[in-house]
Amino acid sequence: MGAGLAVKQDTSLLLRWSNGDEVKFGNARDWLTASPEGKTLDALAAPGAVFDRAAAGAWLVWLYERVCGYAHSRAGVNDIDFWESNSHVHVWGVLDRIIAETRDSRHD
Repeated sequence: MGAGLAVKQDTSLLLRWSNGDEVKFGNARDWLTASPEGKTLDALAAPGAVFDRAAAGAWLVWLYERVCGYAHSRAGVNDIDFWESNSHVHVWGVLDRIIAETRDSRHD
């Protein structure tokens, strides 16, 4: 969100967001996609993309879908599945799982 607001350069919107107003993820992504910085990053990632949701395999689309699984407690990626309990109990290997879940290994 912060990067999208930075390229938009809308101080009023930044202040509203800082005070708790919602800024939609899709809007921030679109601002990044249209920005010179976003276009440069997307060009470097060709034939894929970082921000452009129209490009096949765009990294931010992939990451957003992945994180939404946790945010919306989808099967296999909810708190109970992640921690193997219904509270924050230490489970061996959970740090390795966090790294594996958030690492983009599609191109290894």
